[in-house]
Amino acid sequence: MREETKGVIYMALDILESIKTNSSESDIKNFISIDSDIYSEVKEEIYQLLSGKNIEKISNNNKNRNEKEELIGLLPIVLIDKEKFPSNFDIIKLAEYSLSIKGLSKRKRSRNELIGIIVSELAEKEDKELDLFLKLWRKFMDESNNSLDKNKNTKINLTISSNLENTNNKETNFVDVWLEFFNNNKEK
Repeated sequence: MREETKGVIYMALDILESIKTNSSESDIKNFISIDSDIYSEVKEEIYQLLSGKNIEKISNNNKNRNEKEELIGLLPIVLIDKEKFPSNFDIIKLAEYSLSIKGLSKRKRSRNELIGIIVSELAEKEDKELDLFLKLWRKFMDESNNSLDKNKNTKINLTISSNLENTNNKETNFVDVWLEFFNNNKEK
């Protein structure tokens, strides 16, 4: 990083510090509101970047906080996809078997209601409860995307591994492939 760039960043941090200090001490509290905790974390991360130190620790702290938010933001987009989840029962299977959300099949619900309940349940779960799902979901999607890159003419290559072969001539859909993948990999 050029020294001029570092100088500008340091100057911007000084300005933010000044605004933070002045806005908290005076009647101008609504001018710019700066969260002290977030400001301190960002400032420390920037200082470490500028000094060339490894910021892995800071990234890991923020990573845990953001993974649940990422999942909550991403999952509705995935669940709305009727090619991957043709029926509400497919959404229920994913939620019950890989997210441990029970009771969705007790009464008939609209697709949007199911997705809303799942998002609400995820928001209440501890981060560690979602770690396995997130780790395997990323791996699954990476492998699916790699299969797609190799086979551009297909919508999705459902044979991610030889263990996912179609049985009893039943059509295998995205959820069945995911659940098979999840079950085969969760003990590893």
